[in-house]
Amino acid sequence: MGRERHQVVLSAKFQRAIDRAKRKAKIYTAEEDVAQWSRENLPLEGDMAQAAQAVA
Repeated sequence: MGRERHQVVLSAKFQRAIDRAKRKAKIYTAEEDVAQWSRENLPLEGDMAQAAQAVA
């Protein structure tokens, strides 16, 4: 098992929706934002970039 990872940049529309939800939840600082993050490890079959795009 490797420690490779791949990230996908979300669309501007989706990012704006996230920002609105954070304001509604009164999450204003980076520390409050990061505290809400979670990570999900998924089994990988095939290309990492394609798999990341499929779940984004």
